Amino acid sequence: MDEKMKLFLESIDQSYIHFDDSQELLQRTMSISNEELFESNKKLVKESGRHHLLVNSLKESMREISPGQEII
Repeated sequence: MDEKMKLFLESIDQSYIHFDDSQELLQRTMSISNEELFESNKKLVKESGRHHLLVNSLKESMREISPGQEII
């Protein structure tokens, strides 16, 4: 058998042997990614709420300073 073909077949054989390990690693990676995404979204929602409060506070201050002006 050709040496390159032998190496190729051994690689395929090894990939089947380690298939479960690869699947487990993939699942763990996806789990970590989902956890990070969840935490990032939680932070964004919190920051969005703060931003909303700040904008509303600024608008209210502008209304007090210029009562006749329309504030967007």
